[in-house]
Amino acid sequence: MSMDKLFTVKQVAEEILNCHRQTIYKNLDKIPHTRTLKNSIRFKKSDIAEYLERKTVCPQFQYYSNDDIMPPNEITGGQTNGMATAKSKSRLNLGIGAVYPRKFKCGIRWFLDYRDKAGKRIQRVIKHAQNQQEAIKALQEEIRRVFDDEYNIKRERGSMKFESLAEEYLELHAKVNKKGCGGSPYSK
Repeated sequence: MSMDKLFTVKQVAEEILNCHRQTIYKNLDKIPHTRTLKNSIRFKKSDIAEYLERKTVCPQFQYYSNDDIMPPNEITGGQTNGMATAKSKSRLNLGIGAVYPRKFKCGIRWFLDYRDKAGKRIQRVIKHAQNQQEAIKALQEEIRRVFDDEYNIKRERGSMKFESLAEEYLELHAKVNKKGCGGSPYSK
């Protein structure tokens, strides 16, 4: 039986996890540990390594943000809204449209497949898309453009100058609020 070296809370916090000791105490129910005869807390390095391996997350990159149209198949429940179903594994149906690659002599080109406001099916190539994420982003931007045209939404993309920001701040937040009606004893 091999005995692993036991670490104290301070050693684990400073040397292994690079966090504050209080963080270790708060997460004792999640981190494997042992208690000695004097009821002090000790950790095995192998247990900490296994804990970190379980907690390691590899997030997938997604372009969706709050003002994007919708994430794939969450709002539509998997329906494709009249779009062609996937004929191959490379076609990605998103509910608002689809993106798919095609092979050419010059390489792989990504295509959009969506419907405009009149319901007409639009299929077109994305000129500068290198991968699926860029194609999804281009589809979202195209759907947003169609939506904005249909509902006459004008999005301002210009950057705000500091002077206009300062004026807006002063107007909204820094002026004295005079809401008295003149009959107040404090308005004199």
